[in-house]
Amino acid sequence: MVKTLKNEFLSEQTLQHCLEELRCILQTLGNGLLFFDINSFYAYIGYYMNETDSHKALHLLSVVEPYIPIIVSDDNIDTFLEAALRNDVNEVVKLEARFISDSKMRFVQSITAQKDDETWRNTVDTCQTIRKYKVEGVFALS
Repeated sequence: MVKTLKNEFLSEQTLQHCLEELRCILQTLGNGLLFFDINSFYAYIGYYMNETDSHKALHLLSVVEPYIPIIVSDDNIDTFLEAALRNDVNEVVKLEARFISDSKMRFVQSITAQKDDETWRNTVDTCQTIRKYKVEGVFALS
């Protein structure tokens, strides 16, 4: 398993490997499933997957999370607008967590639905681009 510290970045090869492993596990779910939220996804895989694959999927998802593309939807825009109107930091933090959770869920659903290699390649390239900008941004600040 891949372990990373909070401020460490995955190598390009490690990110590729983690994404491929996550895809293999998630594609066993089938593409006809829709989850209400990330918690319903967690409950589903905890119930229907064997314990090893379930834990591995959760771990891999947490490892690649910093590189997940944000998919903007009406719900995301509503969350941003709601956060902009809040003066309470605790409420903004809750809205941020909801936004991250929604983005993670959309990413999981896109992986389970992707069957062709070109679409998958685009997903991996997007994650790698996010990784590159994060790494370059950190080194630019040094």
